[in-house]
Formats: sequence, structure tokens, C-alpha cells
Amino acid sequence: MTIIAQEDFANALDRIARTSDGVLLYRWLQKELMAIPATDKSGALRAHHGRRSLAAQLMAMMAQGVAAGAGSDRPVVFQLAQSRRTSDSRAERAAARRGEPSAHPDAQ
Repeated sequence: MTIIAQEDFANALDRIARTSDGVLLYRWLQKELMAIPATDKSGALRAHHGRRSLAAQLMAMMAQGVAAGAGSDRPVVFQLAQSRRTSDSRAERAAARRGEPSAHPDAQ
């Protein structure tokens, strides 16, 4: 099995984003990102967080292509200057509050 580089995924999404189908996909991702779960169950937002996170990541990778290839009927595109790592663990967040440096190699 061949290992596919992250850059290959990003380039593929950029090519898709420059098509009319890519613009439609981008709009659907916007809808998913901004959706509020229609349920009264406790924790519904947490359960929906994975979909929203994936939508946000895909939108970030597609933004430049959508902006360049959508023509006059393009959606609102939010381009990020640079993605950055956020702390995921409770221990890292606690260390950050205390002002301690992170032990993670990707931390800034």
C-alpha cells in the first residue's frame, strides 16, 4: 500500500474546489459547519462536533481553490492565514493556564 502525502490530499481538494461541484460541496460544508442539531438531548453539540470539525478542515483546504475558480457565483470564503495546532489534552490545557511550556513537539 502506498502512503499518500498530506500535500497530495490538499492538491486533490484544491482541484475539486475549482469546479462547480466543488463550490456546491463547499456550500454544503458551510451548512454542516453552521448547523445546530435539532434535538433536545443533552450533549447534542458535543456529538455534532466531529462533523463540524471535519467540515471546517475541508473548507480550509478548499478555500483557495473555491476563491480562484468559482466565478461570479462563489460562496463566502474564509481563508486562514495558517492552520495551527490546538491543545487537545486536559493536561496540556492545564499546563498552558499555569504558564508552563508544552511538551508536545508541534507546540508553538
